[in-house]
Amino acid sequence: MTGGIGFSGQGKESFKQNRDLRIARPGLKDNPYAPHKKVSTKEANSKFDELKAWKKEEEKHKKHIKIMVYLGFFLLLITVLVLAVM
Repeated sequence: MTGGIGFSGQGKESFKQNRDLRIARPGLKDNPYAPHKKVSTKEANSKFDELKAWKKEEEKHKKHIKIMVYLGFFLLLITVLVLAVM
């Protein structure tokens, strides 16, 4: 049995980890994922148009899937009813 020795070691490790959390993070200026150049209005508009087209395509796809699910349930219901009558 380790008794107090094991708990002491765990406490010491936990204390060290908590102290490490106090270290300040680097600022956002050092962020490698931040864009380093300004995006022009023309470029932003072209991306916006692409996003609108993608959104319309996604809505169309979701509507198609919904119709197919309802059609599948309807055909399943008809099949069950026909088999129940026989």
